[in-house]
Amino acid sequence: MTTTSSPLQPALEIENLQFSWPGSRQVLLQIPELKLAQGEHLFIEGPSGSGKSTLLNLLSGILLPQRGSIRLLGQNLAEMKSAKRDRFRADHLGIIFQQFNLLTYLTPVENILLSLQASPQKSARVENASREAQALLAQLGLSSVQNNSHSLSVGQQQRVAAARALIGKPEIILADEPTSALDSDHRHRFIEQLFQTAASANASIIFVSHDHSLKSHFGQHFRLTSDTQENDGL
Repeated sequence: MTTTSSPLQPALEIENLQFSWPGSRQVLLQIPELKLAQGEHLFIEGPSGSGKSTLLNLLSGILLPQRGSIRLLGQNLAEMKSAKRDRFRADHLGIIFQQFNLLTYLTPVENILLSLQASPQKSARVENASREAQALLAQLGLSSVQNNSHSLSVGQQQRVAAARALIGKPEIILADEPTSALDSDHRHRFIEQLFQTAASANASIIFVSHDHSLKSHFGQHFRLTSDTQENDGL
């Protein structure tokens, strides 16, 4: 992929990446090259089973490739010990998980603040954590929700998970089907907030979705298929 040159460290650099599940002879992911400059936004699409969520797990350091390298903000995750990868993930990434991973006995604000508790570096970027968490919820249409998270609808839980990923101005936001449970109005509001938050921190967004209507918002596109990867830019 060709990107505009930037004086900043690239957000993402992949070279000769190959990944297979242990015990399998089938190569699930094979990406010769993929680059994303800091501040750019990448839309990843592909059918079920093409490895979209697996790629995000590789980018976050939860999984490691058998071959090739992945660099985020100039750091090779495979060269880090597990504890250092965990620290890097907490300090520099905002991850919107497909399964949300909320603690249901906590309120939405308390769930969001967990992200800051895990990273003093993120916490230092926030002047008033509780106020910022509430502001993010309001911008995503959840200003009046005070109950524990177990009482929220699926769409509301998804928006809380998004706010948790956005707080603390992470340099890279990884989003795995983040609008799948949202109606069209909330989907539009979510995309607006995502891009506004990213712009305030010059953050890069790596966004996985089946929703092709969102593709036009992104300057870079990457398609995963069962046997090849295709990329293009606008």
